[in-house]
Amino acid sequence: SFGSRSSSSRAGWVAMAMMLGAKGTWQPCHLWQANIVHALRLPTLLLVASCCRPGQTLKDGLAPLPPMGYNTWNDNACAPTEQKLKRAVQRLHDLGFAKLGYTYVTLDDCWSVMKRNDEGRLQPIPTAFPSGMAAISEFIHERGFKFGMYTDRGVTTCAGFPGSMGNEELDAQTFASWGVDYVKNDGCWDPDCGPEDQRNYPGRGGSCPPAGRLKALQKFERFSAALQRTNRSILHAICGWQPWWALVGTSVAHMWRIAQDVRRWDDVYETSRIMEQLGLLGRWHGPNGWTDADMLIGSSPGADVRLTPVQSRAQFSLWVVMAAPLMLGTSMAQISAFDIETYSNVE
Repeated sequence: SFGSRSSSSRAGWVAMAMMLGAKGTWQPCHLWQANIVHALRLPTLLLVASCCRPGQTLKDGLAPLPPMGYNTWNDNACAPTEQKLKRAVQRLHDLGFAKLGYTYVTLDDCWSVMKRNDEGRLQPIPTAFPSGMAAISEFIHERGFKFGMYTDRGVTTCAGFPGSMGNEELDAQTFASWGVDYVKNDGCWDPDCGPEDQRNYPGRGGSCPPAGRLKALQKFERFSAALQRTNRSILHAICGWQPWWALVGTSVAHMWRIAQDVRRWDDVYETSRIMEQLGLLGRWHGPNGWTDADMLIGSSPGADVRLTPVQSRAQFSLWVVMAAPLMLGTSMAQISAFDIETYSNVE
């Protein structure tokens, strides 16, 4: 437990959250509690009952343990390049991180051109990735890692690049042809999630009203099925930003985000509190299906986001205790001795 409340107290408010909003017994006193109560009301419970059997998982053995690796976003933000990626991979290799279990090296958003080619396929930005994705994939595999790439279930990615909505089959086949082993599937700019006036839509799938949640889940389901039809073992990691994904994520993915992006210390705290409560729903978190608390933030200079050394180590410790996926987000080019010591702690 990360709090001082008794087990009976924690169990009590979660039980109340999973009821139909019964009044007069318990009221949430924190925003994160209110969010979970709202997220687990009747529409979501009906969704689970109608389309997803509790305990149903992707039984392919791809994630027996929480996945580990490195992701470019907290390091490079929306400016990844082949040179930066290869430099990070080489540094990870030289430090022996593959042997420690950091398996996946994932290229996040901002890697594709703004328009699909004549065949409708995604294409990398030629000036940023001149060798092409197949060659980059080979470089990563040769150094003992697996290759991860990014897409989005919506019309566009969070940064405005082409999303996979309506192109799930083609994109899955494209990723497989490049030797991709892991797909991060984001939740921005989904027309079924958010207000009708898209000008006021913040771009976050987590704002889905209950009526749009089934459609959001179905988009992830289509991509999951498309990945399975490639006949290549590809881990599927989805982003929903709301706690209710913990109840349904296991049917369409190997890991699922349940809170906002972790960009500062306050986000570490809030996400930890949500994870604490979802930990009581243990049958939705375990081998081959993991609740994702978001990427790690390091303390090394050069990264787009940083914590203090003490904060970064505390975040790592919390994520380990919660059995959350561990995706490094520190600057690999300038990784400090402190961060190396933190992330190489075999305990």
